[in-house]
Amino acid sequence: MSCLNARHIALSGRLGTRLPARLILFSLAGIIVGCGGATPTGEDTSSPPPPAAVLDFSPIAGEWVGEVTESVLDRFITYDATITLEEAAQANRRIGLYAYGPAQDPIDPPGVVSQDCGGSLVALDVDGSIYEVEEFLTYGQERCRDGVIRFDHDEAEDTLAYRWYTDAGELHATALLTRNQ
Repeated sequence: MSCLNARHIALSGRLGTRLPARLILFSLAGIIVGCGGATPTGEDTSSPPPPAAVLDFSPIAGEWVGEVTESVLDRFITYDATITLEEAAQANRRIGLYAYGPAQDPIDPPGVVSQDCGGSLVALDVDGSIYEVEEFLTYGQERCRDGVIRFDHDEAEDTLAYRWYTDAGELHATALLTRNQ
């Protein structure tokens, strides 16, 4: 409810109908001034919030590959990873894609291959050589779960140290990724 409407309701009672016209005009002028410049339509005239900062992923843009080692209960499994990153994105916006699999689990019988999984990566932060993204699975949800990945870019070697964290912040998987030429 606009400021004018709220104050009009307060004046429209039994006393409002017996007030002299001049008093009503002065009261209305005070109400309008007291509304702090609110627009009659109730529209918000404040400036829109600034757009989210664009995170620069250009040093690590491109396709990266490697073998991930993940701690699962009391054993380690390995699987191939392919990460594709764009040059830039606003925070909390899509920055790339990922694909994992097939997993090689020492408990699986020989010849049994676990399914692949993958999805979208969303940019979270850039701090020096550390790039942080969040995973959002689009396939293979039965086998994999979302998490947060931190990449540490070694410019001299042009490699990415890959660290995968659970939602609880526990480190569960690592890899050294190289550019797919």
